Formats: sequence, structure tokens, C-alpha cells
Amino acid sequence: MSFRYHCRACAATGRRHGSRADAKTDRTEHRARAHHGLAPDDEVLHEPGLVAISVRWLVARLTDRR
Repeated sequence: MSFRYHCRACAATGRRHGSRADAKTDRTEHRARAHHGLAPDDEVLHEPGLVAISVRWLVARLTDRR
């Protein structure tokens, strides 16, 4: 799994991290630098990895009952 911080206010996106906590650290640092500690409209995104995407695709194909 990977997590990434995204700030909607200034369209900044952090790098991918293996944990939500690391992405939240990016958020804290970004808020301090770019927004002087204020909390803009932002979020920590979960981005599924290649294995998760492949498994979801395979399950969808196997359960497709046309």
C-alpha cells in the first residue's frame, strides 16, 4: 500500500510512503512551510499498489456473470 499527502488549496502532492503516518508527517511539514501552520483543505490519499489493482481486476473478471 502507498499513501500520499495532497493539499487541494495549493495543489501540492507529497511523495509516496509505505505508511499513513509518514504521509501525515509530510502534511504537518507542508502546513508549517506553506500555510504557516494553518490547516488547508487537504487529505492523505491511499493509493493501491500494483498487486491490489491486479487482484481487484482478477476478482472482477472471475465474478463477472454475463
